Amino acid sequence: MRITETQAILIGIELEKPFPLGFGTLSHLPRVLFRITAVHRRRKSFADRREVP
Repeated sequence: MRITETQAILIGIELEKPFPLGFGTLSHLPRVLFRITAVHRRRKSFADRREVP
């Protein structure tokens, strides 16, 4: 399998009720979506390569 393309998407889900943290207030819940495009090239197995008389 070979990866042909990747894309990282950052989204923020708004919270109905923000809550305090030690360094500030969290009002959006961050999420990262990672999209991967890949192709699968099947190689011939040993059994497929042998010659049959």
